[in-house]
Amino acid sequence: MVSPVYSEVLREAGIRRAPALYSCSEVRSPILAGFFRPAIFLPDREYTDAGLKMILRHELVHYRRRDLWYKLL
Repeated sequence: MVSPVYSEVLREAGIRRAPALYSCSEVRSPILAGFFRPAIFLPDREYTDAGLKMILRHELVHYRRRDLWYKLL
Protein backbone atom coordinates (compact mmCIF):
# COMPACT_ATOMS: atom_id res chain seq x y z
CA MET A 1 0.00 0.00 0.00
CA VAL A 2 1.88 3.05 -1.23
CA SER A 3 0.10 6.27 -0.51
CA PRO A 4 0.99 9.82 -1.53
CA VAL A 5 0.05 10.82 2.02
CA TYR A 6 2.56 8.28 3.40
CA SER A 7 5.28 9.61 1.10
CA GLU A 8 4.56 13.14 2.28
CA VAL A 9 4.69 12.18 5.97
CA LEU A 10 7.96 10.29 5.44
CA ARG A 11 9.48 13.29 3.67
CA GLU A 12 8.35 15.64 6.48
CA ALA A 13 9.83 13.29 9.10
CA GLY A 14 13.09 12.85 7.20
CA ILE A 15 12.75 9.07 7.15
CA ARG A 16 14.53 7.44 4.22
CA ARG A 17 14.23 3.77 5.12
CA ALA A 18 10.51 3.52 5.65
CA PRO A 19 8.63 0.63 7.18
CA ALA A 20 6.25 -1.11 4.80
CA LEU A 21 2.62 0.00 4.95
CA TYR A 22 -0.20 -2.56 4.78
CA SER A 23 -3.95 -2.53 5.02
CA CYS A 24 -5.21 -5.47 7.07
CA SER A 25 -8.72 -6.61 7.97
CA GLU A 26 -7.41 -8.49 11.02
CA VAL A 27 -6.23 -5.48 13.05
CA ARG A 28 -8.57 -3.20 14.96
CA SER A 29 -6.22 -0.28 15.39
CA PRO A 30 -3.04 0.89 13.63
CA ILE A 31 0.06 -0.93 14.79
CA LEU A 32 3.79 -1.06 14.10
CA ALA A 33 5.08 -4.63 14.14
CA GLY A 34 8.24 -6.51 13.22
CA PHE A 35 11.74 -6.30 14.71
CA PHE A 36 13.89 -6.81 11.64
CA ARG A 37 11.44 -5.69 8.95
CA PRO A 38 9.06 -3.30 10.67
CA ALA A 39 5.73 -2.62 9.03
CA ILE A 40 2.73 -0.46 9.79
CA PHE A 41 -0.61 -2.27 9.65
CA LEU A 42 -3.77 -0.21 9.26
CA PRO A 43 -7.32 -1.48 9.67
CA ASP A 44 -8.96 -1.95 6.28
CA ARG A 45 -11.19 1.15 6.08
CA GLU A 46 -11.38 4.61 4.56
CA TYR A 47 -9.33 7.47 6.07
CA THR A 48 -9.33 11.19 5.49
CA ASP A 49 -5.95 12.61 4.50
CA ALA A 50 -5.73 14.49 7.80
CA GLY A 51 -6.63 11.39 9.83
CA LEU A 52 -4.18 9.22 7.93
CA LYS A 53 -1.38 11.75 8.41
CA MET A 54 -1.99 11.80 12.16
CA ILE A 55 -1.99 7.99 12.38
CA LEU A 56 1.16 7.63 10.29
CA ARG A 57 3.02 10.32 12.22
CA HIS A 58 2.16 8.54 15.46
CA GLU A 59 3.34 5.14 14.23
CA LEU A 60 6.51 6.65 12.76
CA VAL A 61 7.37 8.14 16.15
CA HIS A 62 7.38 4.56 17.50
CA TYR A 63 9.53 3.51 14.54
CA ARG A 64 12.09 6.30 15.01
CA ARG A 65 12.32 5.71 18.77
CA ARG A 66 12.70 1.94 18.22
CA ASP A 67 9.91 1.28 20.68
CA LEU A 68 9.52 -2.32 19.48
CA TRP A 69 12.94 -3.14 20.90
CA TYR A 70 12.07 -1.54 24.24
CA LYS A 71 8.91 -3.64 24.38
CA LEU A 72 11.01 -6.74 23.82
CA LEU A 73 13.17 -5.92 26.84
